[in-house]
Formats: sequence, C-alpha cells, structure tokens
Amino acid sequence: MVQEGRRERTPQRNLQTSRSNEIGAESAAAQAPPVQKPVIKDKKYGRNDIVSVQNLTSGERKQMKYKQAMPLLEDETWVIIEE
Repeated sequence: MVQEGRRERTPQRNLQTSRSNEIGAESAAAQAPPVQKPVIKDKKYGRNDIVSVQNLTSGERKQMKYKQAMPLLEDETWVIIEE
C-alpha cells in the first residue's frame, strides 16, 4: 500500500471569505461620497465700480465709486451693502 503525503488541513482563524468582502463592497457603494459645493467668493469690485456703503454707527448710506470708498472701508466703520 502506498501512502500519499497528504496532510490534514487545519482551519485558519484569520481567513477572510469572499462573501464578507462582497458585503463590505456593497456597504461602501451605498455610502456615496459627499457632494462638493462650489466655492462662493465675495464679489470683487473694480476701482470705478459704484458701490453702496453704510456707516455702522449712524446708519448713513452713500453711493460712490469703490476707489473713493476704500479709505472708509479700511476704518471698518463703513461696510459695503448689496442692493
């Protein structure tokens, strides 16, 4: 009688089955990546664009060119308002 050199296989505890991989793939597909929103920047004004500015302390409003409003805006007592 000839004996073949076979060994009994021992169960491996860290073995992953293909079934668990499929389940993981489905859950990853179900979680869609977050939708990116476009970046909204402040409007850029040219030097000769007419802007409306308002004084924060008195509430006074003026319309003037941006280049004339720049010193008022730097003091931070005036802000550009959208109309």
